[in-house]
Amino acid sequence: MGIEQYINGDVYDYSCIEIDLGGTIETEISDINYKHMLTPGELGGTKPYPLAFTQGDYKADPGSFTVSLAGWKRIMDAQGDGYLAKLIKAITVTFANDGQPTQKDELIGVRILGPDKNFKKGGDALGVKIQFRPLRIRENGREPLPTS
Repeated sequence: MGIEQYINGDVYDYSCIEIDLGGTIETEISDINYKHMLTPGELGGTKPYPLAFTQGDYKADPGSFTVSLAGWKRIMDAQGDGYLAKLIKAITVTFANDGQPTQKDELIGVRILGPDKNFKKGGDALGVKIQFRPLRIRENGREPLPTS
């Protein structure tokens, strides 16, 4: 594998991210986090170590993002009444930077779990931390498990 070449020394940073919440680009999200994991089972036997692995259970863990108070209102308005019970088809996180390949993570089948509002005195804009849970995460077009 060769050495990665960077154009003008530029690499991805947070300003390179575009976040699409089910068809609406939201620019006032100040952070986002998500993860997924496969937990394989084991075949045991008379040895002190596993003999084999099963495919196991895949799980996309709950994630969160912080959005401005006005951004949260836009998201709720787009979802309408029952916004916690509705499924967002996908949240897409796209990373694009001059001289770097565009990458895209797709959080498939997302439910908003709820807002965490914690306002305090200061000069920063008010934000709301939103908890969510995807069914699965496709990283840069790659499915996490075999599809056949």
